[in-house]
Amino acid sequence: MTASLAAIAVLASRGLITVVFGVAAAHKVRSVGRFVAVLGAYRILPAFLLRPVSLLLIAAEGFVALGVWFDGSRTVAVALALALLTSYAGAIGLNLKRGRRDIDCGCSFGGAGERLSPLLLVRNAALVLLAIPAVFPTRSPLEPATLASAFLVTLCLLFCYQLLSALRANQSAIASLEKS
Repeated sequence: MTASLAAIAVLASRGLITVVFGVAAAHKVRSVGRFVAVLGAYRILPAFLLRPVSLLLIAAEGFVALGVWFDGSRTVAVALALALLTSYAGAIGLNLKRGRRDIDCGCSFGGAGERLSPLLLVRNAALVLLAIPAVFPTRSPLEPATLASAFLVTLCLLFCYQLLSALRANQSAIASLEKS
């Protein structure tokens, strides 16, 4: 029983990482120029590094999305996921501290330019915690009930992620209306 619960946690963690980082990478690939502009708005990197760093971040997110599923790359992929999430949180935190809340967070998956908020820091902290189990191995073969349960837990985690994103988007929309 405990081994099945552990396997469910590990697989759900991998599923969450795959969807979050895979969708993020795909969104950025479709609009590299926009991502470069968003990254530039954070005012952390010099202009000449924006495009190469953008491309590196896209590649890193794609690697994370796939790498968590393979024994040979899993540890590096999870470590990279944690590094990316904490780096993004650091960039967000720095700009919040600077009072720069009105820049696009770059995390809306094609949405309408959502702004920085402390909720993004909470979200990233939660993603860091949820990503940790992905590093652990699972025993093979996995039972169908374990796989089905992991799939359902992944869907629940993604629902919570989307719910938090919707709350954050509504917070940004309300703030914009209040300024008007």
